[in-house]
Amino acid sequence: MIGPTDFLRKGLKLSHLRLMAGLAETGQIGLTAAQMGIAQPAASRLLAEVERISGQPLHLRTGRGITLTPMGQALAQRAARVVNEIRDAAREITEIGAGSTGHIRIGAVTGPALERVLPALRTARLALPGITAEVVVATSDILGQQLVQGRLDFAIGRMPAGMEEQLTLSAPIDSEPVRLMVRRGHRLARMADLTVQDLLDFDWVMPGPEAILTRSVLARLAALGLQCRQVHAVQDVVRTDVRVHAAC
Repeated sequence: MIGPTDFLRKGLKLSHLRLMAGLAETGQIGLTAAQMGIAQPAASRLLAEVERISGQPLHLRTGRGITLTPMGQALAQRAARVVNEIRDAAREITEIGAGSTGHIRIGAVTGPALERVLPALRTARLALPGITAEVVVATSDILGQQLVQGRLDFAIGRMPAGMEEQLTLSAPIDSEPVRLMVRRGHRLARMADLTVQDLLDFDWVMPGPEAILTRSVLARLAALGLQCRQVHAVQDVVRTDVRVHAAC
């Protein structure tokens, strides 16, 4: 009995599969040979090789050509699948090389995800309908780790501390404004001449201590010899209810 790997071990080649798929379609060795771009004697030799490898009769000659035996039909069906898969792979590789198809994984912090990534994807859907995209919104630290791990193709965020050498390609695309916000009616909003000390007299709400934004702000304050009275950490500033500022 022929084992599952014996065909390949005995020398079954792609040319054999193309021949069997062609014979199932045309029923003629000459026409199949022409489709393959080879001479008819070469096609006959390939057919003899396939029968030798399989150890089974795969065709019967008729007055109008050949007919595949049940064993030949079984092999031809699977051969056609393999040939079609290879053709599809070649087409897909060409399209990917041309940038017209594929899947891309984009990471971004919240602001750029809304302001840059989503508008770009809307435009890309019209120009490149064959491309699908996955967007990951997270902190810059997490995005940097996923880039290094190969889970993202590229990301828009702040450069994580200590990762400059691990990220092989990076470029600044914009600066990011940082604003201090208070609820409507807050005492600070009614003050005409604000000083830095006025701001420091209130608690601040910022992302957790591991966030690059928080570290950058606190480091800048420390460089100026200043310190917040207290910092309340939240995981997602955008989704945090603004009423948390009422206690500040």
